[in-house]
Amino acid sequence: MRTRRLCLLLMAALLASCGKKADELAFDTVKAERQVAADNTPNAPTCKVSMHVLHAKGESEAAKTLNNEVMEWLVGMEQLSLQQAVDSLANDYVASYRRDIVPLYREDAADPSKKSWYDYHYNIETSLGEGDDDVIVYLADIDYYEGGAHGVALRLAANFDKKTGERLPAKWENAPHVSKKLSKLLTEALMDKLDAKNLDELHEKGYLYDTDELAPSKNFIWGDDEVTFIYNVYEIAPYAAGRIEVALDRSDVEKILEE
Repeated sequence: MRTRRLCLLLMAALLASCGKKADELAFDTVKAERQVAADNTPNAPTCKVSMHVLHAKGESEAAKTLNNEVMEWLVGMEQLSLQQAVDSLANDYVASYRRDIVPLYREDAADPSKKSWYDYHYNIETSLGEGDDDVIVYLADIDYYEGGAHGVALRLAANFDKKTGERLPAKWENAPHVSKKLSKLLTEALMDKLDAKNLDELHEKGYLYDTDELAPSKNFIWGDDEVTFIYNVYEIAPYAAGRIEVALDRSDVEKILEE
């Protein structure tokens, strides 16, 4: 009797575990790779596009909702499959290179020192980050070069409800009183991060050069214990500073949101 009861308990635990896994969203990757040369000469500059974008598998409403949200947020398109949207974006990019950049290169082709100006690339790599147990953290690392002194690297983050696939909003975006309180905490956290005693020292280091407060970004990660606000190059500091991430205790953020 005891053995039978133990077996039943084990079976119940196994079934519960299987049910939990079945409810979780699984992901696959859609890809788009393109490369075109500026002309047919050897070592001509090229435009290279590489996009690897995660999508939720299956036909559940949560998977459909999440994929639609990603398509609108990351690719800027609607009413297409994610594969169609990624292909369309890649095709548009190389088409604009041919149309707008190749004619400029032809004018400079006689000057080898200018060749590198026309080696364009645009890459998107996506991944899943660590977040709250009920949240899917979707990260997109975008790297591109379109002439000039250097390329640009960006990180975008979006948070999705695991059960519904809906994107979590930045609740402070349209709530000035909430934004103001978060700004105070973020500015203090940034000073701690950079070992700055006051705003003057922050400014001397090149941060917040046109403002006295660090506004909460809608580019954030909703984590288990922290909310991490992401600021890409040029947003709050010069290019050399790179990407800046400032974390606040989640309990502090939730307290402000509830006030």
